[in-house]
Amino acid sequence: MKNIEEYKTVFFLGIGGIGMSALARYCLFLGKSVIGYDRTESKLCQTMVAEGATIFYEDSAEIFQAKLKEQNAAYETTLVVRTPAIRESAILEFCSNNHLVIKKRAEVLGLLSQEPCTIAVAGTHGKTTTSSLVTHLMKNCGFSIAAFLGGISENLQSNFYFSGNEYVVAEADEYDRSFLHLHPDWAIITSTDADHLDIYKNKEEFAKGFALFADLVPKGKLLYRYGLEFTEKGFSYAVNDSKAEYYSHSLVMKGEEIEFIFQDTIQNQSYTFSWNIPGVHNVENATAAIALLLQLGADPENIKDALKSFTGIKRRYTKQVFSDGTVYIDDYAHHPTELQAVMCSIRSFNPNKKLLTIFQPHLYSRTRDFMQDFAQVLSTSDHLILIDIYPARENEEDFPGVSSRVLSDLITLPSVHVCPLGEALDSIKEEIKKEKPDIILTAGAGDIDSLYEPLCEFLNSFKNEE
Repeated sequence: MKNIEEYKTVFFLGIGGIGMSALARYCLFLGKSVIGYDRTESKLCQTMVAEGATIFYEDSAEIFQAKLKEQNAAYETTLVVRTPAIRESAILEFCSNNHLVIKKRAEVLGLLSQEPCTIAVAGTHGKTTTSSLVTHLMKNCGFSIAAFLGGISENLQSNFYFSGNEYVVAEADEYDRSFLHLHPDWAIITSTDADHLDIYKNKEEFAKGFALFADLVPKGKLLYRYGLEFTEKGFSYAVNDSKAEYYSHSLVMKGEEIEFIFQDTIQNQSYTFSWNIPGVHNVENATAAIALLLQLGADPENIKDALKSFTGIKRRYTKQVFSDGTVYIDDYAHHPTELQAVMCSIRSFNPNKKLLTIFQPHLYSRTRDFMQDFAQVLSTSDHLILIDIYPARENEEDFPGVSSRVLSDLITLPSVHVCPLGEALDSIKEEIKKEKPDIILTAGAGDIDSLYEPLCEFLNSFKNEE
């Protein structure tokens, strides 16, 4: 493959994906003609069109050819970047038959990570918050970076940032073993709870994938959550565990802020930090990011200032508080461990409050593989609405006996309402009127995010009716 800068046109098959769109924005930044296809139009797609991309929504080789013609794009100077989530496509077949260069997103990101000093953040959970925080801290501490993130940073209002070529910050995605294409000089591993068993087949293969990723990192340049089995590769971090080389403790809520003490046992130093991002799991993410910045030589006072100004990631514990005291939290959690972390944070900081949870399972395979775990976590809510499974790349007929209805039968709450997304808003409204919950949580990685704005509008009008 040529260097990406030698291509005049880049076509993204699945441009609306969060990882694909970060690369697309980089290509726009380079001045490339960017064309993309996705199954559905999203706000992210609309934003990229406003930024200069051409996007269409029909899997048609004829439309693809027409868009290339509009851009005066030759096949030999066009790079096709595909997401592994799209496995069959008329466009992909056409590109293959006509010998266009086709690369997976991970391969392109791997190419970009070869020359700069690359910081890769991996983990089943926490990698988006941690990589976004690393980017924010490095940006505010004066580092020259290009960042490719798996979520929309509230500070940047983007999943891509560029201030120079000295460092690359990349979210290292374990799906399809994508992270094995990277060339990390530094890395963080936040967690290795099994996931994507449709790819890895079992927990042992999943763990092996992370072990292979850790082997890519130079010795002494890996930071990993304490308890993971990477002791020969680098340094551990934790919350409330002094056995780790870096750990945070003495967490205290001061209004909306969390204050904590960060302990660096290597340099025998301690620092007091505070920020506005809730949740013990997020303090753990911050501990990893702070440890990395210290390893890179950043000034602790600059880190303190930058941490206080970090406002989070869209759909990572996005919180709205209404004037009547109702709290609405929207989160991307789609694995039982992530969901448990969010719900535990809600319970920790809001004791004795009534919680209504609206959850949309993501993928039939994940729902099947973790059915009992999801049921156990969801049973800790006070009231629950389950939305039909978001299939993404999967087909319902391939997973007989797997559904939100089957999941609901395992949940120990007195009643669980199950409905399609199209009926969810009305069901939520009725549940709010009936139960008057103190806290409302919407969670999932599918299209449940489409409920966010109309639900906020309803909560504003509903409180005015009271």
